[in-house]
Amino acid sequence: MSSKICRHFHLFVLIYHYISQVSAFTGHNTPPVFDFKRDWLIQENEPVGSRIITVRTRDEDNDPIEYGIEPARYVDGSEYFRINKDTGEVFLKKPLTGQGGNDFYLYITANDGHQTAKIEVYVRVLETSPDGVPSIVDPPLDVPFSTSRPRLRPFPPFVPSAPHPAHPSSSAAGPFRRPPAKGNAPAPTPLPPPSSPPLAISPQFQRFLRERAASRRAARGGAS
Repeated sequence: MSSKICRHFHLFVLIYHYISQVSAFTGHNTPPVFDFKRDWLIQENEPVGSRIITVRTRDEDNDPIEYGIEPARYVDGSEYFRINKDTGEVFLKKPLTGQGGNDFYLYITANDGHQTAKIEVYVRVLETSPDGVPSIVDPPLDVPFSTSRPRLRPFPPFVPSAPHPAHPSSSAAGPFRRPPAKGNAPAPTPLPPPSSPPLAISPQFQRFLRERAASRRAARGGAS
């Protein structure tokens, strides 16, 4: 009985020691840290096989790093790229013709043999005119983590509406009237002075004025 208990005790000690060693080993190992540009601007006529970027990482334990690409959750573009698992170089795998103006996302992974780090990358495909000049785009956003929010776009150009029936003078082509040129400006027309109608006096008021004038004359005659 005692030998059986002793065997179980030794087995328990062995398992505890193994778990402690594994926990201590993984607890002191740090994951890789990425250090590269995560906003990629690529022309839609970029040749297949071109090197896009080299992924850089830092690892405090100096473990060998193995790189990889994983699809993003939203608007995935991982199918267009491949990565060298040893050097971290990213190459264009499929042509981007016709994708000008589109946005994509993908994940870059780095594994040091103990832990895996993963970060999201934003890809903007630039349109190219027939003469080979790339289009001007707004600056990319810094998206270090996964996001489902759409990218902000500039305001669309103003398009004037048709003239309103109640205001026929308004037009879509010219919402504002231009002032005439100085040499062709007509001379201003003088306005006639305002004419006021004659003041009408009622008969009662005329009688009041006559009586008042007569009383004043009588008062002056009595005073003399």
